[in-house]
Amino acid sequence: MKFLAAYLASIASTFLFLPFLSNAAPIFPENEAGTPLCLFGSDSTAMRKNITVNDTLSVYRTNPKGKLYEVGKIKVVAVADNYFLKGVVIAGKLMDHDLAFKGALVLLIFSLGGSCP
Repeated sequence: MKFLAAYLASIASTFLFLPFLSNAAPIFPENEAGTPLCLFGSDSTAMRKNITVNDTLSVYRTNPKGKLYEVGKIKVVAVADNYFLKGVVIAGKLMDHDLAFKGALVLLIFSLGGSCP
């Protein structure tokens, strides 16, 4: 009988807290046009050859099934380091850990709204 009471109490508490959870901020907030970002690429030679300042890159995200879909575009504004580029969101709603593509080169969005290392 105690088990049933505990079980029913846990269900009731779950439903009582649902309205509070719906207003919670996402783990990785989305950012819109104009937001500065930092891109990471593991192949610095390919980055220097294929990406220049003012290039526009398409940004993709994976769905739960592992398929890529386009979520926006970014513009490269500066080279921060051998492995990092600075950019700005020009279209879409992007999140940290989205992937930017230019041809076969893939870059990881490392820091939205923050600075590059």
